[in-house]
Amino acid sequence: MKHLYRQHNELDEMQQQKLLLIESRGFWLAFWALAAAVTGQYLRGVPQSQLAGEAAVLLLVSLYVGMESLRCGIWSHANSRPGTRSNLLISLAVFVVMTATLLVSNSHESWWKWSYWMGPVVAALCGGVVCFVILQWLTRLYYRRRARLDRPEEDQEYRG
Repeated sequence: MKHLYRQHNELDEMQQQKLLLIESRGFWLAFWALAAAVTGQYLRGVPQSQLAGEAAVLLLVSLYVGMESLRCGIWSHANSRPGTRSNLLISLAVFVVMTATLLVSNSHESWWKWSYWMGPVVAALCGGVVCFVILQWLTRLYYRRRARLDRPEEDQEYRG
């Protein structure tokens, strides 16, 4: 009887690369579809107890991809040198998306009045600042890990 995980791979290198590309696209499609589903349900006012499962799966997948990417010394496929400028742009995007999401989810008839915007803007500003701090910390971890991975093999043996 063959063991499921010990099957012989009969794909050539090109087929293996194509399969990895298909799996990658499938993963990211599922990831963003789940993120859109959680966001859509949140905006429609679904109780948090119903969102908890999907949000937990999204969080676990995000943590796994982030930790494994850092462990392997990969920041992203498009930007191999993260920095303060890109972190600021991402944090600004988080601020804008959070502000819009909070305004829509807590909408009242008078959402257009400036006095109503104070709560969502302050909350989104806090979210943007927290995002920036986390990205800066992850950037530092990335460069530290990248330096360790770029060391020659003999240096790694002696330094432990």
